Amino acid sequence: MSRGALHHVELWVPDLARAARSWGWLFGELGYAPYQQWPAGRSWMADQDGYEVELVAD
Repeated sequence: MSRGALHHVELWVPDLARAARSWGWLFGELGYAPYQQWPAGRSWMADQDGYEVELVAD
């Protein structure tokens, strides 16, 4: 079975810490690993092709 991939998704959230706890497990299940962290955001990367998901404080 093949599955699609997201190249870059940015989710703007009101509470970054809460969103990272709520969404982080799902990103892991989808094959994304923690990648970057900065004061207003977090990102997860899936493989070397650069498929990235970001949570950014609103």
